[in-house]
Amino acid sequence: MTRREVLRAAPLALAASWDLRAADFWDKTPDFRDWSMENVQQMLFKSPWVSQVALSPPGGSGGPGGGGGGGRGGGGFGGAGGGAGGGGGLGGGGGDTDGGGGFGGGGGGGGGFGGGGGGGRMGGGGGGFAQRPLYVRWQTARPVKEAILRSRMGAEGGEITADQQKFLDAPGEHYIVAVSGFPARMSRLAENAGRLAPEAHLERKGKDPLAAVKAEGRANEQAVELYFFFPKTDPIVLDDKQVEFALTLRMGGGPGAGQGRRQPEGEAGQEAEQSENPRRGGGLPIKARFKLKDLVYKGELAL
Repeated sequence: MTRREVLRAAPLALAASWDLRAADFWDKTPDFRDWSMENVQQMLFKSPWVSQVALSPPGGSGGPGGGGGGGRGGGGFGGAGGGAGGGGGLGGGGGDTDGGGGFGGGGGGGGGFGGGGGGGRMGGGGGGFAQRPLYVRWQTARPVKEAILRSRMGAEGGEITADQQKFLDAPGEHYIVAVSGFPARMSRLAENAGRLAPEAHLERKGKDPLAAVKAEGRANEQAVELYFFFPKTDPIVLDDKQVEFALTLRMGGGPGAGQGRRQPEGEAGQEAEQSENPRRGGGLPIKARFKLKDLVYKGELAL
């Protein structure tokens, strides 16, 4: 290719990259009521507001690492008849006034988002513990709330109620970050979620970390989801450029931990103990990084 051809191609390449960014469905379809169920899934599991990380075995090789994309995973919550995929819905946040949750209940069908677990069995030192994807999501981000609400409106969409509009518009006092995709056998995470709050932080370069002031959990027969509440007293701004969610996953060690439940014997008991007691390996680090310039929605930073 000649120099002149290269110069001519450069604007085309720039235009192509812009078109790729402009092709995001939330730009092309600004009214969330017109989003398809595939759009909703993309927002909740493969958008810039979600980071996929790996839950690795305690003491095993290759700890969790940040990442993006990924497919559906790990069941979910909220039940909203219909929806895309099978098994469980995706709600969240325990109905907090920050608007991190959704509108529970819903009709039949048990739809929503969930299904597929992640990956195969880990070898070496894992005791059969399966590596699987987790999803770290900004639950209070406006587009995420819109996706949650859209999933409850059914395939045909429709008008939103005053309460639903209030849910969308609520600014809230906290950023809520959800971590979803834990296997159902780790239900004690939800039971002891409050103990995990001191282990969760939002970190920015040159600033003190934001520590979670509260944590909640929900569990069903398919999966476990955790929610961490961070105060907005020192707001995250675009000039921060990047924010990292950091959680050290610990269970047990507190009053009454490990009591009142008889573990199975043999290999099954070993796997259950590993999955329910990450502290044996010093805790499982879960980290997810987000570039704030990618989290702008309709001209504003959406967290």
